[in-house]
Amino acid sequence: MFDLQIHTSDTVFALRQKVAARLGVSRPSLVRLFVLGKELVMDSDRTTLKEQKITDLATFIATRRQSDIRGIHNTDVGERTLENEVSLRTTFYY
Repeated sequence: MFDLQIHTSDTVFALRQKVAARLGVSRPSLVRLFVLGKELVMDSDRTTLKEQKITDLATFIATRRQSDIRGIHNTDVGERTLENEVSLRTTFYY
């Protein structure tokens, strides 16, 4: 598990980008995020964490897609592969 600092006004996409960077995944579209048993689908990327009712210290599960949403398989050499899933916790700053 690891912690990420993020603001309530940040978008789901901003969170996805931070997770991708932290895990060494080159494209945020390859990261799937789950919170409270629900996937934050790519359609929710423009919404804020506040709009999604995500609270301080929320725990997420992140997994890696085999291909991005356009169906392009990931073939980046040296990209770290996620082992099944990773837990992360958000800490809001104000």
